[in-house]
Amino acid sequence: MPTVLVVASENVLRGLVKHLEQLEIDEIPLVDVPYAVPLVYQLDEQLQPIATPWAERPLRSGWYLGDPAKVKAVQAEIKADLPTINASPGEQSDSCLVVVGENGEEEWRCS
Repeated sequence: MPTVLVVASENVLRGLVKHLEQLEIDEIPLVDVPYAVPLVYQLDEQLQPIATPWAERPLRSGWYLGDPAKVKAVQAEIKADLPTINASPGEQSDSCLVVVGENGEEEWRCS
């Protein structure tokens, strides 16, 4: 069984993940791509990703290889650098931002 390594920028990786995971366009910003952390996929004979319990939403098949605490720390560091807005009905933005909802949950919204 061959092993393939793809090294690319986070946006290229998001495009590959969208295709592999068959994600909707609004799910793409939810894909955290921590730098210097491999994202692993196992494929079946038809080159389709095999679902795994290690995948984190919105992923179903890919998982990050490494210490989960360190992966979360890198994701948190990246998220801390992003601008945030408070969610309110009808609010519009010119880009994708982390939105803090009324329940304190963070999510991406693009407009």
